[in-house]
Amino acid sequence: MMLRDLLPKIEKIILPFLESSGLELVEITSLGKGKTSVIRVTIWKKGGVGIDDITKVSRHLGDILDQEDIIPGKYTLEVSSPGLDRELKTEADFRRAEGEKIAVTKEDGTKIEGEVCSAEDGNLVLIQGEEQFTVPIAEITKGQIVIEF
Repeated sequence: MMLRDLLPKIEKIILPFLESSGLELVEITSLGKGKTSVIRVTIWKKGGVGIDDITKVSRHLGDILDQEDIIPGKYTLEVSSPGLDRELKTEADFRRAEGEKIAVTKEDGTKIEGEVCSAEDGNLVLIQGEEQFTVPIAEITKGQIVIEF
């Protein structure tokens, strides 16, 4: 069985723990590096993910993976937060950015910058000054949080 085929099983294992801890799963990815596999788990919570959250998830998931011997051979488990510069791709990504200033590029090249009001039913609603824009998420080719200093 390929490592990527195990990701849904790992997701099923970790989701209840994340939910009970007030955390959300952003994504799970895998990478084969020589004889060692790498499992990357990205988590999120409102107000930000702290080192305690990362440690708790890493220990919990690592213990289960080891006890149930889910991953064949050696592996490295990496747990992290999405980071400020992470590209926003999915409706859930845009929902997590509610209240944040973001920049999006649409398929036609139009660029819109504004504060995320909502992301639901396949649409992103941005506020720019007094104006409100509704953008179908399927038309967004790039989205990113605007970091202001």
